[in-house]
Amino acid sequence: MKATENDEVRRRWVEVRRGECGGAYASIKPTGEISIGGKTHVKMGSPTHYVLMYDRATRALGLRAAMRGEERQGFKALRRNSKGAYRGIRAAAFLRSAGLLPKETVVFKDCPIERGVLVLEIGAKR
Repeated sequence: MKATENDEVRRRWVEVRRGECGGAYASIKPTGEISIGGKTHVKMGSPTHYVLMYDRATRALGLRAAMRGEERQGFKALRRNSKGAYRGIRAAAFLRSAGLLPKETVVFKDCPIERGVLVLEIGAKR
């Protein structure tokens, strides 16, 4: 059936107010940059550095806010825009050595924060 001007489309709109959308967000690019959404960075305590961890068995990447004194071992959270808290972490060598460097950008929406660790589950090897 072809839609005409007289056909009514029934939509079930759900209103979303500013600030209600967007859970924890992160992504990993093939260049090795890990992007962390502004709200996620704030939920993590707005650290200057992150400690990166991985679980080889589940192919999960963990990001934990670096504690005082751990900055030298951590990865700097680079500011990626002038207005928000959005951050980027350059970690190509780490991701490559862990076998987690993706061939294309992987986006994580509503990723969990478990005991202060942002968990990015990459899943089965491709």
